[in-house]
Amino acid sequence: MLELVDDRDPRVVFEPQDSWILAGGKGEFSQTTHGTRTSNATMTFRFNGTYIEVRGTNPKLAESPVSPVTVFTIDDGTPVYYAPRILETAVQHQKMFASANLMDGEHELRMVNTEANGKVWVDYLAFIPGKAEKRVLVDDSDQRVSYSPENAWFRSGIPEEYNGTTHGTNTTNAEMVFSFEGTYIEVYGTLQSGSEVSVVFSVDDGSPFNYTRNVTETLIRQKLFSSNLTDGEHELRVMNTREGGVIFLDYLAYVPSEGGSPSVRSTPEPSASSSGLNPVAIAGIAVASLVVFVVVGFLVWWWRFRGRINGHWKVARRRQMNLKPDPYHLQFPSNLFSPVRGSPGSPTAPSSRLTWPRDDDSLTATWTAPSERAKYGEADLNPRLYGS
Repeated sequence: MLELVDDRDPRVVFEPQDSWILAGGKGEFSQTTHGTRTSNATMTFRFNGTYIEVRGTNPKLAESPVSPVTVFTIDDGTPVYYAPRILETAVQHQKMFASANLMDGEHELRMVNTEANGKVWVDYLAFIPGKAEKRVLVDDSDQRVSYSPENAWFRSGIPEEYNGTTHGTNTTNAEMVFSFEGTYIEVYGTLQSGSEVSVVFSVDDGSPFNYTRNVTETLIRQKLFSSNLTDGEHELRVMNTREGGVIFLDYLAYVPSEGGSPSVRSTPEPSASSSGLNPVAIAGIAVASLVVFVVVGFLVWWWRFRGRINGHWKVARRRQMNLKPDPYHLQFPSNLFSPVRGSPGSPTAPSSRLTWPRDDDSLTATWTAPSERAKYGEADLNPRLYGS
């Protein structure tokens, strides 16, 4: 996660100081920027991390008729030039520089303005902390931060603030408490224009630090307090001491103890289930998968079983339809009525059985007349032979 560093952060060094001016406007990070039009004016920032970028404001044409040219280097490496196109209006939050992936460790970023008549505005830096960067951010909405009395505090926030949230109060003796294990802590907040701020900070009931300020313009992500501490358990207390004076607490930053195992940049507490699947969930997924497998297997078997049944039924039905004798289209065998052996002109007694073809025989039905001489006269059976 990127850690943002405002242009007014004390870790950002502008030299020579009299060549840089502090300005800023609405929409810029913390509403501040550092600007220069002096050739060879520099900005330096030391950090421990694996990536860094610089954001600034491109000046409008009336302010800088000549395009500024800046050179960025990391650890005296290959220089990277930035020369933006100047437009009629200023353009904020422009990426002036972005590094490649860096080796985890200490690095130095250096920026030099090379154009005397070009105006340069630096707004903020953003870097990915390395493993040795142990500062942990704690949002004002973190469950470890407690506020009392509860009805004296209200939630607020704008996109420029950390995680877009703050806790504010204008009630005397309203208090915030945070317990931690570490060696250093900072408190950041928002100061509202027109407020008279008076806040007392204390750690472990030690000597209090009173922060007072008459605010003429709204200031965002302001460092209100910092303290070096001995390694161990500590308790930070923040108390508002002026009735009507509005103070907004944005986030805390602390360096954990060597033996601690803090999480990375803090956001409002996630639910425990968000970190992974528990055994019950895994078992449920396994059972559901098995049920799906069984159902699909059954459907495939049933489809194939019905196919076989339908196939046999169709064959049987076709045979039944083809083999059923048609009383109007019977074909008599040629030897149905043959003369009696040795007695010319006498018919042979007919067979008394009806013969059906086998499956592999012709589908033409044959029929042998029944032996019911009493029912039919022989002359009726074969009139051609008997001349009727």
